[in-house]
Amino acid sequence: MKLADVAAPVLSQNYLDKAAILIYFNFGAGVFPLPYTSNAGGKANTMSCLPRLSHIIITRFTLDNSNAIPLSTLLQYRYVIVPAGQLLGAAQRHVNLNDLEAVKRYFQLPD
Repeated sequence: MKLADVAAPVLSQNYLDKAAILIYFNFGAGVFPLPYTSNAGGKANTMSCLPRLSHIIITRFTLDNSNAIPLSTLLQYRYVIVPAGQLLGAAQRHVNLNDLEAVKRYFQLPD
């Protein structure tokens, strides 16, 4: 397994306990939500995340548990903190939470 630590100074215990934390990554070919499974490097692998106090741990592991595929330093990450009450409203309006652009439009987030 490969790990990366992304600083997220606003992630408080309150957010960890009472909010949805949506995490997306961009590797030049588009923006995708985590967890994300692909065939990078010729091996099926999954990138996932573990939100923690003030940071997010990004993980990548191969599905056959063989040599892990490195996490490129060129990957860019974005996290969105959605208070629990607002998540329900987004679901009722059928906002695709896997689509960062749809999330940004619904919650009126800056680029």
